[in-house]
Amino acid sequence: YWRGSGLNHIFVVHGDNGLDEAMRINYLGRAAIAQGRAVKERFVPGLDVALALHPKFARQPEDAVLFATLPWAREYLLTFKGTISHKSRTRAGLYHNEQRRIIIATYPHSRKCVPSTSVAHPHAAIGGKQAFHPLHADCCHKLWPFYNDARHDYKRLMNTTFALVMPGRQPATYRLAEVMARGCIPVFYGYDLLPYEELVDWSSMALHVPLEVDFEGQLFPLLEDLAQDHSKLRSMQQALAGAFHKWFDTRDDTSAHRAVVETLRR
Repeated sequence: YWRGSGLNHIFVVHGDNGLDEAMRINYLGRAAIAQGRAVKERFVPGLDVALALHPKFARQPEDAVLFATLPWAREYLLTFKGTISHKSRTRAGLYHNEQRRIIIATYPHSRKCVPSTSVAHPHAAIGGKQAFHPLHADCCHKLWPFYNDARHDYKRLMNTTFALVMPGRQPATYRLAEVMARGCIPVFYGYDLLPYEELVDWSSMALHVPLEVDFEGQLFPLLEDLAQDHSKLRSMQQALAGAFHKWFDTRDDTSAHRAVVETLRR
């Protein structure tokens, strides 16, 4: 029973906006919150749970083959492809470097690429709100060939040793489960909190770098050195496989619910 305080209750929230501090204070009392939008300013350690998003599609046979491919025997060193929906993606997009086998293909969100309807109305309207100057639409037009290049096909970019995992509209992102399903070593960038930290020893299977990291002077040399350490990479991939099968390998919410319950038990 609720009985006013919310003790021994938990709210599981998958929406992009999540529940903020005001909602907790005014309505939720002492209830725990499990949500994808788990950020430090609204997270209570020892009570709340940082959720992950789980695969939207079942793994295909080719995914299983790639999952078993050794980390150092892959086409790319580091990859990412996605829309610019977080400041980490904006910064990372500056460091695309094909010579180092690093593909970072980003593109503005479609809502930011709406052209104006006339010279007299230089700003397009979206939902009654003023959008962006037509110059942005022109930039989008120029960026599209790079983003849509066949060499930057999303599935092909999964043939990588390391994969950038960055927040999107919320910290939780489908990309984490997608790269784990293909045996790529995750590189968390732009995160305060990692999902299921009470259950998963991310340090044994992933890298976590701060937002201000020096890509060319620190991160890329680190990845290139680690790519030569086959024993370490193999150990990380094996740990990753165990975590994926236990907490991520499902199209429904079963593993997510199990993860929440198991976290609370600890």
